[in-house]
Amino acid sequence: MKSLTISTFLICIFVSGTTIFAQDTVREPEFIGEALILSPDGTLTPLEKSTIVERERQTTYKVITGVGSDKTQILIDGRTARVQISRNDDSKLIVRAVDNNTDPLSFISVFRLKTSEKRRIAEIASKNMFGSSTNNRFDFLPFSASKYGTSSYILTLEEKPAGEYSIIVRNPNALNQSATIVSAFAIK
Repeated sequence: MKSLTISTFLICIFVSGTTIFAQDTVREPEFIGEALILSPDGTLTPLEKSTIVERERQTTYKVITGVGSDKTQILIDGRTARVQISRNDDSKLIVRAVDNNTDPLSFISVFRLKTSEKRRIAEIASKNMFGSSTNNRFDFLPFSASKYGTSSYILTLEEKPAGEYSIIVRNPNALNQSATIVSAFAIK
């Protein structure tokens, strides 16, 4: 009876040690705002990072007549992202934040980009001739999230339509940010 109890105790310690070791080997992105793809086979792939460029554009009608709207867009060089996932697999996104105590839906955005010949584009605001403006015109991709490691979140995309996408992580504790970094990927 004593040997059974000692064996059970040793097995529990071994299983607990294995679980603790597995938690210690969690790999998070190195910097705040970075993102990784977690493939179904456990492979971690860093997403392409870009500093966005903002541009103001006027509609053609406004240029010709003086009546129309202005649009603010973000631009990312390159027609497609180097990192691509399949819409049929169970890949997830790992995103690093300042910590993982805040609801990620309040500061992490995954949104669709339109493509042109040389770049990817997202419209972030529009203002008409009467001064009325619309902000956050992103085509958001819904996700659910849970804590991952000490400062990250693991995101599960609820939908995976084919296209070009980007992730922006805003710092909810910062008053201003010097540059906006996006992580880009594609769903094929």
